[in-house]
Amino acid sequence: MQQPQSVPMLMHYRFLRNTVMHEHGHGLGLLHVVPTNGTKLMEPYLNTNFDGPQDDDIRGAQRLYGDPYEVNNTAPTATPIDLTNTNLTTLNMASLDRTTDVDFYRLTVPASRKITITVTPIGSTYQVGGQDGNPPTTTIDTRQIQNLQVELLAPNGSTVLASATANGTGVAEQIANFVLYPAGGNFYVRVFSGSGSTNDVQRYELRLQTTTLPTGDLDGNGCVDDADLLAVLFNFGGSDPRYDINGDGVVDDADLLTVLFNFGSGC
Repeated sequence: MQQPQSVPMLMHYRFLRNTVMHEHGHGLGLLHVVPTNGTKLMEPYLNTNFDGPQDDDIRGAQRLYGDPYEVNNTAPTATPIDLTNTNLTTLNMASLDRTTDVDFYRLTVPASRKITITVTPIGSTYQVGGQDGNPPTTTIDTRQIQNLQVELLAPNGSTVLASATANGTGVAEQIANFVLYPAGGNFYVRVFSGSGSTNDVQRYELRLQTTTLPTGDLDGNGCVDDADLLAVLFNFGGSDPRYDINGDGVVDDADLLTVLFNFGSGC
């Protein structure tokens, strides 16, 4: 049956969509929640003030099944993120579904980049409880469930290159302007729970932003200068990937020539 034209376009069939999604929530294992105040899809009575699952409904489903990026609890099963053709990627449906959950992401990054990684807890404040009084109705702030931590890992998936763990529950963590290996490649991000966390779902946003550096700029200051030249000379003959510009496994004359040919770039 066609709805009257007076109904706003975004409201068309919302009653049907919310009813179907509510019943599908039961199929997933979600029960009714209270109070009935129009803030949650799984309230006992239909509400059309919103369209689809809300924060509490998403948290309930992710507690049972994990977020859309599961299973990514180890480096070999990490969620792939290709940063080759973009300098900004944001994931906003991720979560740690319990304090033992760990999320790995595999980043593919081109040469000559530095990166800023930000993990921000997301959620809202609302009242929730079981329809039968178990659990009792309480007010929760779902941005303050777990103490989010983040690490940047080397291509081997285990060596920690940088970490951000200083802030507490409900506060974002950030690894800022970290200079990646000049040859680029695959790196890993690990998101996990720190001390003071509650064993419940913490939704979060993962924001990855890269900045292109001049070729040969090893310290990330935007200029190929004497500091970069000295870095190659002091590590000449070694295998430290921070100074191996072409990624051939050794810091050699090819890397030295790259710095010399690009000397002064960006300055």
